[in-house]
Order: sequence, then structure tokens, then C-alpha cells
Amino acid sequence: MNPQGEDCLTLNIWTKDLEKSGKTVMVFIHGGGYMAGGSTDPMYNGQYLAAKDDDIIVVTFNYRINTMGFIDFSDVEGGEEFPDAPYLGVLDCIAALKWVQKNIENFGGNPNDVTIFGESAGGGLCGILLTCEDAKGLFHRAILESGDASFTSTLDDQKRMRKAECLLKVTNSKNMDDLMALSAEDLLNAMVADSGIPIDAPRPLRPNNGLEKVMAEFETSLVMKNTHPLRGDGTPIPENPYQAMADGMSKDIDVLIGTNTDEMRYFINSQIGETDDERILKYNTFISEMIGYLSENSPNAKKIVDTFFETVKLPQDTYSERYPGIWEKSELLGEFGLRLPAIKTAESHISANGNGKTYMYLFGKEDVAKPFIGCGHAAELPYVFNSRLTVGKGNTVDPVLADKISSMWINFAKTGNPSIDGFEWSEYTLENRETMVVGNDSSVSMVNDPKGEQRVALMPLLDELF
Repeated sequence: MNPQGEDCLTLNIWTKDLEKSGKTVMVFIHGGGYMAGGSTDPMYNGQYLAAKDDDIIVVTFNYRINTMGFIDFSDVEGGEEFPDAPYLGVLDCIAALKWVQKNIENFGGNPNDVTIFGESAGGGLCGILLTCEDAKGLFHRAILESGDASFTSTLDDQKRMRKAECLLKVTNSKNMDDLMALSAEDLLNAMVADSGIPIDAPRPLRPNNGLEKVMAEFETSLVMKNTHPLRGDGTPIPENPYQAMADGMSKDIDVLIGTNTDEMRYFINSQIGETDDERILKYNTFISEMIGYLSENSPNAKKIVDTFFETVKLPQDTYSERYPGIWEKSELLGEFGLRLPAIKTAESHISANGNGKTYMYLFGKEDVAKPFIGCGHAAELPYVFNSRLTVGKGNTVDPVLADKISSMWINFAKTGNPSIDGFEWSEYTLENRETMVVGNDSSVSMVNDPKGEQRVALMPLLDELF
């Protein structure tokens, strides 16, 4: 459990030798859907990664989340005095990187050799920072795990979600003066009580209370971006981050990006139920409604979705017999929400024709204890951090694979090339779409355009709805 609050701008530093200088700095940004999480999560313990190499420093930090970090007050009386409220968490990330620039030499780090990396919302923030003028020069490489700059929202998104209106209702407030008079405890009580709940899925089908419960009354859109940072004029984030990358904003930064093979299945664990069967039943409802939202937001969605389902064929099991199409629907949402945005990021980065290299991965080491989870969201984290702490209860980590993956991440941070002894990781190109694929058998291989038919079938929908 990570407690929330505004007094959170702290960071952690791991290094093996304070006497040594010139070390590569790896700065990790935590996930949690912009509503939960924190650097104290044991999953982000940097000691195991830092222990691998004398020449690196690992840094993690906190940023303001939830209502304290991302909320639009423009329709609230007095809200014009708080124009940066919808992206305070982004400003916190920039402040942390500025702190690193100013202070990391005191710990032996090289401020001219900084790599940012993050997962989920943390990957989203890495993508945002790649397109943010205010972050230029603060880092030199970036690793985006299951998240990119599409994890942002327009002002229309923010207004449609009516989060500030919900906050006023829950706290019996009428204007900003009333909100400012509330205690931190009052605000926390208005937000999600269980900060361990995954947040990347639509609210109405997840456990909620306080502000979240009231918000469920208003939600009608597919694009559940009520907590995502605001992009557009007057913000640090460009209106179209993909275009900003293509125009060269991050053209000289090396980028490594990728996703997991079964991203959305992670959210089975977030459904309320005492048994796996109960959770899977609710998950099937959840993903079915999500696909329904797609059709509401795009006149072409049904045709594109039907084409996708004709393209993808997945192994069947007892759950797919009980809930026909469950895994195909899950695959569609994982592709649309995470893998295709990662590909779009890579395409934009390459099209800038800069000096920055681009690498792509697809991670597929499945949950041992619950095979129906597959390789869900965040499954790569223990491998990246070279730890033994797994995402799922009863799951295990292959230490040999963890050594390989963490070495790849370190090598990329140090040199801009994630290759390791015995394995050459090729750069991603638009011609071949070279991708490092991790198999469930712990194999690592280079594959050209994995799931290529799915990419071709679904990309038009991403282009239309972003």
C-alpha cells in the first residue's frame, strides 16, 4: 500500500560505490494509472539492478498522483488560478530530473548520461517527457514499458469526465475556496481508498468508493482519461505527441519500447471475487463493455473489430469455452491500448530521421501459478529489476532470464545498444519491424513484425481515435 499525499516529492538512490564517478544514471518512473503507486513499492527496489554493475546508479522518485496531480479545475469558480492542476505530476517528473542534473554527481553519477525508464503510467510519463520542451536535455535515453504518450487527455476529455464536478459533489464544495479549505485527509477520503487497485481499466466495473463512486455516474466514454495528464496549448505536452516526435522533438534520444503478450489479462486480478471463476466472469463483462465503448466512439470500429477477430486465433481453454471470445477480446484491447501505441511511438521516432536509435520488444514469460493470466501487464518488472518479487501470487521468476533482461536494460542505458553477450538486438526499422521477443520458454529471439496481421487490422482504429 502506497499512501497518497502532496508531501511526496522524494526520491531514492542506489549505487555500489560512492567513491566512483561518471556512472550511468537510470531513473525509474513508477506506474499506477496516474492514480496509485509509489516508489516505495517493493517491485521497484533498485538494489538488485544497481548491484549488477559498478558503473550505474538507479534512482526512483514520487510524483503527485490522482486528484493531487491530475485534475482540471477550469469549470470551477476560481479554477483559473490553478491552470497547471491537470499536469502537476508531469511537472514533478521534470523537477526530479532537474534535481538529478544538479545533484547526481555527488553520488558518482554523470548528469550527461541519464536514462529514464518506466512502466504503465510511468511509461506514459517517459513518452510525455520525450515530447516535452521543458524536459529537453534532462535525459539522453528512454525505455517505455507498456505505456507511451497516448496516456494523455485533451481538454474535451477532461471536461467530459467531469472529475472536478465529482470532487465538488463528494466534498460538498462549491468553489476553489471550499476545496482549498479541505484538509489533506478530506481529499484522500474523496479518492480511491485502496491504492493497490490497478487503475488502467474503466471505472464502472472496478471496485470504487468516494470520488470514484460518484464519477461512475457520469462516465459514458471509451476514453477513460479522467486522470491522464492534460495535453495541448498552454500545457507542457503538445497536442499530438506522436507528431511532436515525428517533427524531431526527441530525434537524438535512443528509445527502447515494448509491451507484454497478454497485457489486459492482468486486470482479471482487479475484479472483485473470491474465486478465479468469479473474477474471470466479471473480467469478461468488463472487456465486452470496453469493446462496446469502441463502437460508440468510432463509426468504423465495428468493421475494424470484426476484421481483427477474423485475423486473430488464440489457443482455447475451459474459460474460452465458457465465455466464447474472451481471450480474443482481451487481445484486441491489449493491442489497441498498449502495443499499437508503442509501435506508433517507434514509427514516429524513426520518421524524425535523427541520431536516436529505436528498439522494440515483446515480452511473453507467462504467469506460472495462473496460466490464464498469460503474460500480463507489469510481468516484465521483476526481470527488469533483476529481483525475485513477482507480480502474481504464487508466480515465479526465472533467474537466468532476469539476468539477461536486466543486462539488456543496463547495456541500453550505458551504450544505447541493448545487445548482450551471445545475443544481438537489432534496431527497429519500418521495413522489417525487428522485435526482440521473449518466449514463455525464456527464449530470446529477433522476430520481424510479430502479430503483423493484427497490427495491420487494428492500426486504423488507433489513428482515428487518438
